[in-house]
Amino acid sequence: MTERWETGDFWPAEAVADWTLRDVLLLARRYLWWLILVPFFGALGGWIGSMLQTPVWEARTQVLVTRSSTTGTDAELLQYVNLRDLLYTYKDLLSEPWVREELVRRLGGEAISSKQVRVTIPRQGLLLQIATRDADPLRAQQMADTLVQILIEQHQALQEERYRTEEERLTRQIDEIRLRMESLQQALASAPEGLDPVQQEQLQKELDLYRQLYLNLLDKRETIRLHRLYNVPNVIQVRPAQLVPDPVAPKTMLNIAMGGVVGLFLVAGVIFLRESLNQTVRSEEDLRRLHVPLLATIVETEPFSEGEGPQVWLNPQSPYAEAFRVLRTNLEFLIASRDLRLFLVTSPGPGERKTSLAANLAAIFAQAEKRVLLVDADFRRPRVHRVFGLSNRVGFSTLFRHADLSLQQVFYRWKDSSLYVMPSGRLPPHPAEVLRSPRTAELLQQMRSAFDLVILDVPPLMVADAMILAAHVDGVLMSVVLGQTHRVALRKVLEPFRQTENTLAPLLGLVAFLPAGERAAHDGYYTYYTYYTYYKQADTQTGD
Repeated sequence: MTERWETGDFWPAEAVADWTLRDVLLLARRYLWWLILVPFFGALGGWIGSMLQTPVWEARTQVLVTRSSTTGTDAELLQYVNLRDLLYTYKDLLSEPWVREELVRRLGGEAISSKQVRVTIPRQGLLLQIATRDADPLRAQQMADTLVQILIEQHQALQEERYRTEEERLTRQIDEIRLRMESLQQALASAPEGLDPVQQEQLQKELDLYRQLYLNLLDKRETIRLHRLYNVPNVIQVRPAQLVPDPVAPKTMLNIAMGGVVGLFLVAGVIFLRESLNQTVRSEEDLRRLHVPLLATIVETEPFSEGEGPQVWLNPQSPYAEAFRVLRTNLEFLIASRDLRLFLVTSPGPGERKTSLAANLAAIFAQAEKRVLLVDADFRRPRVHRVFGLSNRVGFSTLFRHADLSLQQVFYRWKDSSLYVMPSGRLPPHPAEVLRSPRTAELLQQMRSAFDLVILDVPPLMVADAMILAAHVDGVLMSVVLGQTHRVALRKVLEPFRQTENTLAPLLGLVAFLPAGERAAHDGYYTYYTYYTYYKQADTQTGD
């Protein structure tokens, strides 16, 4: 989990590429009729198309390319005249447009396309395989045999050109070495009597080396000339063109299969496009791909009413409250291992349940006999006072304007419990500048000393206020809403936390909210909801 998080590989380029088998099966069930009908009509179209096509026949022949019948051929000569290279040369030659034009000139009839002539070379051996296709089986055979005749005619000219090119290359090398030898001979002849013997010996050795090279090249050139004189054609047709017993096209079964496959890929592409255009976080799997801890998933089963307090306080036996107990348990392990006492709650964007998370989390910790202070540090759109039905006349912002005030003068105790609530107070004109002041660290330290746990409800991370406060707390908790939080926004707000050098508090994890209206689209959470409903009923029956 932490390895890919530390390296920054926390979100794939396309989340669709990381779908699980369960995701694919759910989509297949949703689009079942499309997955059946579209491939069926595709296969039907392939069958109809095959019935409408004209049968195509194929003739095949083979050409053997052998070495020259002259004797004395050695390994050095093969270096220049390589028969495997000749095979590829012949293949390219027979693929030329002018060869097909010559076929039409000799045989008559319609023009011949490149698809009607196929030339292949096996991995081993010296065979050239030629296949020709035509609606007329007799013409297909004639095309293959005529291609062999054209190849044999061109072979002699090609071999002549090959030997001539090689001889010219050797002649150029001989001339260059001759000039170098003459230069060295002149240098030795005109050398002064006092020339260093070592230099004179070096010049003589270089001259001897060039003489040896000169003789070798002369020998090679004479060998090439000898083979050029006795060269004979070495392209032999193994057998006349043979016709394939059955038409090679159309391939009815293949066309039916291809039509079905194309239809399947078409409907799959439409499904893929439709799902990939959905840029929201859709499931827990999407969040796990972030490689950030997912601390809890909260299924919203009850309507939220402002002014009555947190839902976990109003209905402590509800599945909603039980989900927050799971979250509390997970956080208690982190708190105990890292000595966390002050953390903030935020979200990637507005309307993503950060205040609900902060208020209910504070209440659930208070139910565990913890002295908890909930601070509304959102100087943009404060909502904590609405949740608890409190006045927002004084609060957190008041402590910045009046340094002589104490914490006790601006927070409220909730219903004689261990939960204390500090509203935001009147909104300052420049929230970011207020929070940047040294007074922020001083107030947060006082809160840390006075309470077991301090929870700050701050603006979304797209606002600078949240980043400022994230540098003064012990940890950050982020809420997301399945089906609402955008992937791009979530990726951007997580970027600062994955950087190795930053002053921000560590990201403790994510808390996912599943709205009641989205539960049908995420049927995997139905089991989750049913489990807690059963748990609640069992508690009622046993009286626990």
